[in-house]
Amino acid sequence: MLLIGAKFAEIVKIGEIIEDGLKTGKIARVATRTESLRLLKKKREDVTSISYVSMKKDTSKNLHFTMVILKLHKIHIQLLIPNHVIKLHLRVTKVHILFTKLHRHITKIPTHITKLHQLIVQISSQVTKLHLHITKIPLLATELRNT
Repeated sequence: MLLIGAKFAEIVKIGEIIEDGLKTGKIARVATRTESLRLLKKKREDVTSISYVSMKKDTSKNLHFTMVILKLHKIHIQLLIPNHVIKLHLRVTKVHILFTKLHRHITKIPTHITKLHQLIVQISSQVTKLHLHITKIPLLATELRNT
């Protein structure tokens, strides 16, 4: 290897360069044997299933929080395993709950508007009746004076 007589700082720099290359995809990991690929895949599945099963036994009262922790733990395990494809299936239940509450309130608005309209119609009819009575007062006053 080239790193046998190198200084520690140089080794760290080379390690960082390799790590950046792996992250960006400029360097690809290639297994030389199919056996090593199969063993690596089996190891990934074992680690994921063991950690998932041990986390699933949580008897927390807050089920939503437990499920989020489960998914984040699973993602963390997947990040630790090299060349593992991450599949994110995170639910946005809190947002969905907020939208359903908002939808419920918005759907009630037309009924409130119709009730308000009915009240306005009732008040306007009472105002017109009151207006008729007020306009009759001078006529009644003149009739009373004439008698």
